[in-house]
Amino acid sequence: MAHQESSAKKIYTFRVQCSFELEYSFTEDEVERDPGGSEEDFNPKEDAILTLEKNLREALEANYHVTSLEAYAESDELIGISDGEGKIV
Repeated sequence: MAHQESSAKKIYTFRVQCSFELEYSFTEDEVERDPGGSEEDFNPKEDAILTLEKNLREALEANYHVTSLEAYAESDELIGISDGEGKIV
């Protein structure tokens, strides 16, 4: 019997490093004062960042195999503060 070549195309899988930034709003309970900053400097609490990481991972893993994901933010990246009605304070 002669060797038959498969008509299926080969699939090449790579680990792809992606880098992106997003804006995310944390509630007042999810932030704390930056110990090294002024009284107007805030950081997201660690558990709030971990929850965001978990949510992002779950969303991405619906379509992709995610091997690594890390979220990070500190007071330098604070864009603004608004009240519960969306008004800037």
